[in-house]
Amino acid sequence: MDENIKELIKIPEGLDNAILKGFEDGKKKNKGKKRINIIKRSTIAAAVAIASITVVGVVNPKIVSAIPIVNRVFGYFDNSGIGYSIDKYEELGEVINKTIDKNGTKITLDQILVDDNTFIASFTVESEKLRGFEDLKNPGDFFNPDARLSINGETPESWGSTVSIISETKGAVVFKADISTMNLKNDLEIDFNIRNIERGRNTITKGNFKYKIKTVKGIESETYVGDGKVKVDGGEIWVDSLVKTPVSNLLTINGKYETLELDNLEYIIRDNKGNELITDGLGGHSDVEGNYQRKIKILSDLSNVEYIEILQYERAEEKSIRREMNGINRPLLICTETSTDNINRKEEVISREPTKEELDRGYGLPSVQYALNIDRSKSFMQIDDLKGKVIKTSDNSDVTITNVEADDKATKISMKIEGSYNYKNLSSLVIFDEDMNDTCTWEGHRGAIIENIETKEFSMTLGAIDKSEKYTIGIPMEKESKYNEESKIVVSLKR
Repeated sequence: MDENIKELIKIPEGLDNAILKGFEDGKKKNKGKKRINIIKRSTIAAAVAIASITVVGVVNPKIVSAIPIVNRVFGYFDNSGIGYSIDKYEELGEVINKTIDKNGTKITLDQILVDDNTFIASFTVESEKLRGFEDLKNPGDFFNPDARLSINGETPESWGSTVSIISETKGAVVFKADISTMNLKNDLEIDFNIRNIERGRNTITKGNFKYKIKTVKGIESETYVGDGKVKVDGGEIWVDSLVKTPVSNLLTINGKYETLELDNLEYIIRDNKGNELITDGLGGHSDVEGNYQRKIKILSDLSNVEYIEILQYERAEEKSIRREMNGINRPLLICTETSTDNINRKEEVISREPTKEELDRGYGLPSVQYALNIDRSKSFMQIDDLKGKVIKTSDNSDVTITNVEADDKATKISMKIEGSYNYKNLSSLVIFDEDMNDTCTWEGHRGAIIENIETKEFSMTLGAIDKSEKYTIGIPMEKESKYNEESKIVVSLKR
C-alpha cells in the first residue's frame, strides 16, 4: 500500500533516492520510534532537501537535478546568439538552483555544463538597482557580471558572458570559459565567484557571490587527430586534436613556422559531403621558438559526419570584397533587385554625416559611407515583396531573404545561406529607402544571430522603418577564395 502511494506522488528518482537515504539515516538514529505516514514523511523530507540546497556551502547537483523546475535560464537566450544550442544545454546541464542574496541583489545559479572544451554556467541577477536602464538597443549593456572561475585550482585561458533582459530588475546570464588546456580529471571542484555586477564603468553591486560545487565531468568526449603534416608557405601545419562532445567541437591546429606567412592563413572546414561548416575562431599564437597554434570552434553538428577537411587560404585573399574610402576599407554591398532581367548594376558611393545618437554611442569617424553595387531602377520594393528575394553574393553563394518583420520598434531580417558565405558578413547588412536613407547597425550591436546552424538560417535586427515606403537590402559581396586542395588535412571521425 505504501509503495503504491509513493508511485502516485511521482517523486523524481534523484530526489527520491536522497529522501530515502535520509529515511535510512533516520532509522539508524531512531530505531525505536514509530513509523510515520509516507505521504507526510515525503513532503517533509522534500522540503528539507530543497531548503538544504540553498544554505549549504557545497552543492550536490544530483539532489538538485531531481527537483522539477519549470523555467530554465537558458530558455531566455533563444535568438540571442546562443539559441542554436539551447536544447542541448538544458538537457545536459546539471541543475544547481542555488540562490545567494546579498546587499539587495539576488543571484541564482541555475545550471552548469562541463566538458573537455568548455565550462558553461547559467544564472539570473535580480536587483532594484538594475532599474532605470534605457538603452534597449543594446540588451548586453544591461549589466556585466565580473565573474571568476577556478576548477581544481586552475584558471581558464579566456571567458565571457552574454546577458539577456528578463524585466527592469532582472536579467539572465550565460557565462562561458575556454578550459581546453586544463586536462581536468573526472572529479571536479568548481569555485565560481561573481565579484561584482557592473554597468559600464559603474559598479551596481559589490558582493563576492561565491559558489563552491563538487561534481564530475558528466559529458563524454571523443578525440581525433589529422592524417599527417602538410607543407604550406612559411612552414608546416597539422591537426593536433579535434575534441568532439555533444555540446562543443574544438579543433586545434599546430604548426612550425619558418616565416611569418603562417600567421596569414585562414581556414575553412568541410564535411564529407562537401558542405562548408559553420565555425568561430578562438584565435591563436606564435612564439619565438617557431611554434604556431590556432583554435577553431566548429559550431555545426558533427554527430553524423564521417570526416572533415581543413583547407587554407591566405588572409590577404579575404573573401569579402572591399572598397577603400578615405583610407578605410569598407565592404561592397550588393542590393536586392525586383527581377533578374536587364539588370544594369553600377558601383556607387554614398555618404552622410553621423547622427548625434551615433556620436554619443562612440562612432569616431567624420562620415558614414557605403560602397554599393546597385541598379536603382530595379532595387526598391515593398517590405512584403522583399521576402523570397535571392541576393547573389558570389559565384558560389546566395543569400535568400526568407522574412521581414517590421513594427514600431525594430525590423528583423531573416536569411538563409546557400553555398560558401561567411555568415558574419551579414552583420554589415543595411536597409536603404528610395532616398538612400539608411537603417544600419550601431555601436555595441550584437550583429547577425544564428537561428539554425544545420540549415544555415540567420537573422539581423535593426531599427524601425516606415512600412509604407519601398526599400532595398544590401549585404557584403564575396569572392571565391582559392583553397589549396592539395595541402588539405583530413580528420576521420570513424571509430
